[in-house]
Amino acid sequence: MPGLGIRLGVEALARITPMTSEGGTHLLYELRITGFDPRSLSLDSLEIVGAADEALRLGLFRGPELRRITRSPGRPDAVRIDPGSVSVIFLAIRSEAEELDSIQHRLWLGYETPNGLTEAELLTKAIPVRRVELPLLDPPVRGGPWYAHAGPADVSHHRTTLAPRSGTLSMDQRFAIDWFKLESVEGEGGRELGGPDWESTLGVEVFAVADGTIVAVKRGVPDEPIGELGASGTRIDWQTIGGNRVVIDLGDGRYAWYHHLLQESIGVEVGDRVLRGQVIGRIGNSGQTSHPHLHFEVTDASTLGSGDGLPYAVRCYSQLARLEPMPSWEEVAEADPSEIGFVEALPSLAESSPRFAELPLGGSVVWFPESVSGDCPTAGAS
Repeated sequence: MPGLGIRLGVEALARITPMTSEGGTHLLYELRITGFDPRSLSLDSLEIVGAADEALRLGLFRGPELRRITRSPGRPDAVRIDPGSVSVIFLAIRSEAEELDSIQHRLWLGYETPNGLTEAELLTKAIPVRRVELPLLDPPVRGGPWYAHAGPADVSHHRTTLAPRSGTLSMDQRFAIDWFKLESVEGEGGRELGGPDWESTLGVEVFAVADGTIVAVKRGVPDEPIGELGASGTRIDWQTIGGNRVVIDLGDGRYAWYHHLLQESIGVEVGDRVLRGQVIGRIGNSGQTSHPHLHFEVTDASTLGSGDGLPYAVRCYSQLARLEPMPSWEEVAEADPSEIGFVEALPSLAESSPRFAELPLGGSVVWFPESVSGDCPTAGAS
């Protein structure tokens, strides 16, 4: 029945909630495309526009760029929409629009007919943009330099891990960040960034990002030797994948998650009321991890793998640099730092960019205040 037109399901996997970073507004969300058409379609282009003003173009993706941000479970050609197939497009869009209440998506699709290849256009229904005041949180660690690995971006191992639990697909890692320290050494041109400093990361204190109540604690997961994933023999499942962890109920349906904590370092219990800046544990290397880091995220659920990742704002930090493109975890853990962009001049904090009420993007190198009441760093780092 070609008269019915193109039959696809196009839906956002979560409420689209803007976040602020590097002085701009960013939208991070996913589009799930389900094939209900009996024909095989090729997704050639995707355009995001303002619903109230189609002339407001927020993004246009085609060719290799569209393929880079699209995934389909078990299918290598994710931009081919077959009957019954599912593809997910991972979007991270910067918008300069001051008021944006809803957006639409225009898809250009190709398909074969008896007369040859034909292209059709599909304009989706408007999807609301949820404008809410984001919680203002303290950073979970202090000092620096810290690297925001696999933080907010279009594709990373956090965002593209599609793992439904109990039959429900959620994206709890949408805004997750893996924090670890970088070497900072004196060089000929001043202080320079080195590669990851795993030894200095291990055992660093982590802090409550806001007042809240402890609602989950996981202990007893042994730490892996640095660089030896699986050496402890820990069986990885939903209980152990995040290692030793703590979850804080921040109120208003938001939960702060701390993963991979050092065994025996957690100093809080379920039901404890914690205050902003209170030590809750130390960074470890427990669970599904090969190198010490803190996996931190905010979601709308206290059960692992069942919530949606939520944006938030960090009270204050100074941004020293941002690596583009962002390296993979394998590159970070195993490659020569000079090959992936870590070795570069490290500006003094007086030359860095202070940020207030923003969230670092993936690949950012930042310095946090040294105390809960500390000012945003603006003097040279020691």
